[in-house]
Amino acid sequence: PQKRDIQNGLEVCIATPGRLLDFVREKVINLDRVTYLVLDEADRMLDMGFEPQIRKIVQCIRVRIDFLTRKSFNHCFSA
Repeated sequence: PQKRDIQNGLEVCIATPGRLLDFVREKVINLDRVTYLVLDEADRMLDMGFEPQIRKIVQCIRVRIDFLTRKSFNHCFSA
């Protein structure tokens, strides 16, 4: 059911780093259009060794550039 829901389109995706990367590898989800990335309990994830997965997720997100100001405008939050 998760794959089907993603393929039907979504505005918000809530997932663990591992599950999200599984969907990226399986080409179920594409992170090119992500505008906001929120990492809940990021400090705990880093303490638990999730840094490699977090880095892979961030690398999948294309940086958006405002061509008038040449400034990037992706946003990353840690809750």
